[in-house]
Amino acid sequence: MNAIKHRFVWFLSVCLLPCAVLADAFTGVWSGTVSEGGESYQFEVTFSRDGYPIFSYTNNKDLTRQLELRSPGQKIQYVPNGGGVQTYVLEEIEKDPVRMVYALRSNFQGASNGYLSENNHRYVVEYVLRGAELHVTIGDQADGYMGDREGNMIGNPSQSVAKGVLKRAQ
Repeated sequence: MNAIKHRFVWFLSVCLLPCAVLADAFTGVWSGTVSEGGESYQFEVTFSRDGYPIFSYTNNKDLTRQLELRSPGQKIQYVPNGGGVQTYVLEEIEKDPVRMVYALRSNFQGASNGYLSENNHRYVVEYVLRGAELHVTIGDQADGYMGDREGNMIGNPSQSVAKGVLKRAQ
């Protein structure tokens, strides 16, 4: 699995703590395995008491911040370890008693030795509660670009879908 997909799995399992409308049904820690392209990964999410995803990130000063994702258009921007600028925008969020889905756009821009690199992702994450199980589907549409000194850009678009079943952790 390439570095972008590893980063995506880390991002989802560490940075986003998804939720649903009924905090009683979704509150707590859920863990399990998600699979994509024949590979499986441990995945864990926590739901907030109020039923909103908690977004967590660490900036280049090693300060960790957390905030609730509540409204489409909400923007998070910071300088990550290693430099560059990381931006996330919540495009949409929908919740009902047994389902929650959100779309989050990610953009990273960096420069090294005169070359600009830009990585764009659109993550669509869906959670469906089925009895004691939480079914998860994670879609990722990615575009990576690298510029040369003449301004030419080369890209490598990709798409992936990971699915899994989570159980409430004890």
